Amino acid sequence: MNLKRLIQFLLLLFIPSTSYFYVQSVGSLTDEANLVITLSLTILFPVLFWLFSKRKILSIFSGFFIGFLLAFLIIPSTERQYFHYILKVAALVEILFLLFVVNSIRLTIKKMKSLKNDTHLDFWERLDDSMSGWIGNSFVRGAVIMEFKTFYYSLIVWFKKPKPPNAHLFKYHEKTMFKTFIIVILLILPLDAVVFHLLFMQWNKLAAWISTIINIYAFFYAIALYNSAKYLPIVVTSNKLIIHSGYTGKNDDRHRQYPIFRTF
Repeated sequence: MNLKRLIQFLLLLFIPSTSYFYVQSVGSLTDEANLVITLSLTILFPVLFWLFSKRKILSIFSGFFIGFLLAFLIIPSTERQYFHYILKVAALVEILFLLFVVNSIRLTIKKMKSLKNDTHLDFWERLDDSMSGWIGNSFVRGAVIMEFKTFYYSLIVWFKKPKPPNAHLFKYHEKTMFKTFIIVILLILPLDAVVFHLLFMQWNKLAAWISTIINIYAFFYAIALYNSAKYLPIVVTSNKLIIHSGYTGKNDDRHRQYPIFRTF
């Protein structure tokens, strides 16, 4: 991280942390302080977030919503007199964000079609390359694609199964205890969801529902993990060995290829 980006990062941390400590140190906010904190979190914070994120348009929307959430958490509920103005701006930003997402999806589909004839790239690699135009950060892009994969391998794959490659296949999930492990996890997760929901409900309803949602996600994640192992086997061709480790493999599930050397 160079000096410029380090300064931007420190400023990002400075705005919410300073606002929080100031609010905690005073009994009540003056109108001027309230306005400065609100504008700093909902305008200055998104601008710095945009600069820190290499000027990607998506980051300005992300920064605004993060700043708005921070302002909501930091400013006491009795002193949010400027929030009704911010809510009007938030509605406009949300509309612009939806238009941006729709247009980005259109451009992604268009680019994926242009890459369709590239036999060196599979579907997920084409999707990754197509999304790079509006999600520049590879980590964020990988996280988004990972959610798409979870949805696909847990639900869609039951109705539209991928075609196996024309090669020798080794389905490693059939030769190990992997299937038994997944079945045990799927049996434990519903019980875990009920128990933790009841326990957290005694303390906080929001925490209870968050715990339940996480368990539901984990249930579909386990299904997706098994299906990806089933439909992404190890592939052996005449000149290479392709090893998959499910859809959660390293580097966005881009398979590793090892050439097979022939001896004469």
